[in-house]
Amino acid sequence: MEKSTPDEHPDGMPTYGRCWVGECARDNELDVRVMQWNILADSLAKGSVEEHNSFDGPSSGELPGQRWVQWGTEEPPHDYQRPHIFRCNPQWLEWSHRCKLVLAEIKRIDPDIIGLQEVDHWEDLISELPEYEGYFTAKTGFKDGVCLLWRKSKFKASYSKVVRFSRGAQVTLLKRLLMRTSDPNKFRPILAISTHLKAGFTQQYETTREDQSQGLMKLVSSIHEGEAIVILADMNAHPTDLSGISATALPSLVQNSVLKLQSPYSSKVFTAWSGWTDGEVRAAFDHILYSNNNFVCSGIFQLPEIISISREPCRLPNYRWPSDHLPLAADLRMLSSCKSCSDDLNTDIETIVLQLPQYRYNGYTPPTRNNRPIMPPQQPVIPSMPRMGHHSHVDIVAIQIADHFLPPPPPPPVPSSVGSVCKYYAVGRCVYAHACKYPHSDGRRGERCYFFDTGQHCKHGGECPFLHSSSGVACVY
Repeated sequence: MEKSTPDEHPDGMPTYGRCWVGECARDNELDVRVMQWNILADSLAKGSVEEHNSFDGPSSGELPGQRWVQWGTEEPPHDYQRPHIFRCNPQWLEWSHRCKLVLAEIKRIDPDIIGLQEVDHWEDLISELPEYEGYFTAKTGFKDGVCLLWRKSKFKASYSKVVRFSRGAQVTLLKRLLMRTSDPNKFRPILAISTHLKAGFTQQYETTREDQSQGLMKLVSSIHEGEAIVILADMNAHPTDLSGISATALPSLVQNSVLKLQSPYSSKVFTAWSGWTDGEVRAAFDHILYSNNNFVCSGIFQLPEIISISREPCRLPNYRWPSDHLPLAADLRMLSSCKSCSDDLNTDIETIVLQLPQYRYNGYTPPTRNNRPIMPPQQPVIPSMPRMGHHSHVDIVAIQIADHFLPPPPPPPVPSSVGSVCKYYAVGRCVYAHACKYPHSDGRRGERCYFFDTGQHCKHGGECPFLHSSSGVACVY
């Protein structure tokens, strides 16, 4: 059964036509509609007034779950520390415009529980949604954060837990909700979670997301008392292996044998299609997960067809869409066998800091400074791909988007002789510091001369305090 929605919101705001697929019944007190959406932080909503050529995107016959990146220049950008700029006109990225679209989409879906990420105008949202209660918490050191909203007529709020990580700014909000039943003294408990994990398109960042996911699952398992579980997440993680990155973050959640989590969506979908001035990315980063021993899924809100977004030269966001992410929504029906409970007067808010493992890079742990790994300057490896018009098309291999690019260094080579010294230390360029396996000296005779070794003229000649000799082995890093 399909229930279509129009291309306009009730108030005339434009949108994408989407269908509800499934039974989509909401006539039972055990029915719950949930929604997940990254609405794009205002600080990241930067547009361009210049005209940009359209990118030659994939054909409509390709699997929409394929993750790909395409650059509009001969070489991909290497300034990974600057924020990307959307091809969308800045006037469509003004919060005054985007707020109306966000609120209209929430009202169109009409969910009972909402998980939002990259929220930095919390008061604007909650003030326009009087039928909901909610809680918001910001990321560490940032204005934006995550929130949970629930329908007041259907749920009563219990305790909250704000979960932060020992490294990184990411935050998770966990809220115990009590679903009302026909018996005013009995409730059905639900553990609702809204989270936003580490961004990044390298295996190392996927490992960090895996660590964050496993830490969260250990915490949930420790406080879980048989409640139904709903996770609304922007995990920045694709469900399957793609572009040379092994998927480990999402599997670490769904393979949890205790919580028994399941997604209502196929892995062959996309939930984000970012159109930047220097390229674009399409992937399935957002997820709804529910405990399948407590819920059955009766319907989902189908994602737009690829062709409807590919018609937009700037992809997402655009004049009709406020974010580079798409909302997910599902109708869940709680099993009648699920546990019930009496009223819970515990409304405490607790902050928990999860200790994550040390940075892991294929078994090699680099030296750190200010709790961050010290990495050498290194360019990403871009594979050779067929040309598409005047644009080059490449898969993601080691391209870091919207975050600091910190590729892992190779392990320092083992010296082939006892007397070898590091020639880069002599000129202040050794990135391994104390982890370097070559001796570091302070310029005493016996250390090799960098200029002599590289065939350049040493102006000191025989007076050079460094060793001029063809014997021995120097550090090549």
